Amino acid sequence: MLDKIAAVIYVITFGFAYYRMFVLPKGNRKLNGVTWILLTLLLEASGQALVAGIINAFHAPVNLWTVSAINLVMGLTAWGICFKTKQKKQSYEWKKYDICYAVILFVAGIIFLFWFKGFRLDPVFCNSDAAVHFKNAMFVVRDEALPTMYFSELWNAMAIRCVIPFIGEINAVRVYVLMDWLYFVLEIWMFVAILREYVDDVKATVAAVVFTIMYLLGYPMLGYLYTFLYWGMGVMLIGAVYLLLKKYREEKISYGFTIVSMMLLCNAITMCYMLFGPYVFVMLALYLTYHWLVTKHKLDLAWLKMCFGIFLLPTALAVYYCYFQFLAAQSLSVGSVMSIVGGAYQEAYVHFIWLLIPFVVEVICSIRRKRMDETMLFSIGALLVVGVLTVLYLRGRIGYYYYSKYFNVLWFALYVDAFKGMLHILKWKWQVVCGYAVVVAAGFFVFWSVHIFPETTAQMDVYKYNTTLFQASHNQCAKEFMDTCQYVMKKLPKKDTVPIMLELESYSTCYWYEGITGKNSAEYYTWSNNKDDVFLNLAQQKVPYFVIVYGSGLYKDYKDFFDQFECLDRNSVSGVYASYAATDASK
Repeated sequence: MLDKIAAVIYVITFGFAYYRMFVLPKGNRKLNGVTWILLTLLLEASGQALVAGIINAFHAPVNLWTVSAINLVMGLTAWGICFKTKQKKQSYEWKKYDICYAVILFVAGIIFLFWFKGFRLDPVFCNSDAAVHFKNAMFVVRDEALPTMYFSELWNAMAIRCVIPFIGEINAVRVYVLMDWLYFVLEIWMFVAILREYVDDVKATVAAVVFTIMYLLGYPMLGYLYTFLYWGMGVMLIGAVYLLLKKYREEKISYGFTIVSMMLLCNAITMCYMLFGPYVFVMLALYLTYHWLVTKHKLDLAWLKMCFGIFLLPTALAVYYCYFQFLAAQSLSVGSVMSIVGGAYQEAYVHFIWLLIPFVVEVICSIRRKRMDETMLFSIGALLVVGVLTVLYLRGRIGYYYYSKYFNVLWFALYVDAFKGMLHILKWKWQVVCGYAVVVAAGFFVFWSVHIFPETTAQMDVYKYNTTLFQASHNQCAKEFMDTCQYVMKKLPKKDTVPIMLELESYSTCYWYEGITGKNSAEYYTWSNNKDDVFLNLAQQKVPYFVIVYGSGLYKDYKDFFDQFECLDRNSVSGVYASYAATDASK
């Protein structure tokens, strides 16, 4: 009952904070209501993440009660600002176009979700990372503490914690599937919201639709299928920085609101994926300095206060979590981490070719305007970062796994500015537009099989690669396996260690099992422990129970050994076994 009360209180305080932040006056001009539905959600989540990160650093529990308190404080603070300044509620404009695209986006997203995952929201994925992120979220749920990169895990954990008192802990994985889909939809919503800022006629609307489809079927879909959800979430938060900086430049939001928002987003981006943090910190600092010089013509104490206000807390938390809790805790260096080898899409540039012409057009237009806006600065910054990483990769200083992560940022940045360039192209004669299409087609034909990187042997663009991933996706938690997990959770003592016996090739199943049941099997991983020692521990009755997956190579190779134990529950996929100690005790 207490868990249900906590869930209800969290929902109420979340709604209260959201409403107060939504109506909080941000400036003296009307804002786009549909866009700010999304921005308010991200700012509230970022506020939760900042305060949760602080209290976790002091070893306070992070649960529904403490996060509800955070929501309440944020809501009361927003209400207090309105009361103290005697300002009216923020005024918004609601246009049919914006409402229509938001509705269409979510309806299309829901159709895709049920078509891809099924109505049961099955965990259909193509690799093991989904299990890792789910396990991390359940760590927050059960241990009430945060991992190093905790932004997505905190969101997932709060959603799971709110729902499982009503649907049971066994269904937590389905909540994770739903949240994973939600991040994907919100990422696309952010991209559309940015393009919306530049759409003012029918041709621009058509171009926005085409660019949105091309954008989402590329790296966003790659991240969704790969289940690297922090890619999309990090890019989405960078998009929020884009929008808020644009509104600040247009004097639609106040200086103070901008400072607080940037502080929250800087921390959220770093805690979402630390690799994106330095890029955002540097680009944001450069833009704000550039904007300050353009408007104030000098750097003074007020500029320094602005920088401290934005970067002090995010930097402190980044040092604590990224350095002390991640690097130093594991005796790692930045170079050693960047050299890690992992699975990654390995085509580096073919799919960027068609963006080059409109991007160059936007660069030329920016030069002619004698003004560099926020999107152009971030695009150039992304190109420079990728350029430096390319040199380091070709010299063998970093691995392709982490090098390729920045393609997600580059994809987003170039698509935004390429769209702006395309709007200029559409104002030209139709012959020019046709010429552009021919050049793009020729570029794809010429560069299709040209690869300057030794590892890029896939010979396919991101769209074709996503097709292969989609076909490779499968249900990683079959109903029978879920039944086994439920037996472990309901029939076996919670305090007992109940490892799952697998080989390295099936480690994702192990992570799903640990996330669902809360039973840690680390001491019995056959890929990180001596296999003979693991078997000896079972034979010497070090654990009372263990789980077997019949399709695993480990069971097939050592069937006679495992079959000597008593089977308590089994199905076609997996079974629960008792050690000799448990068997003897039952006699």
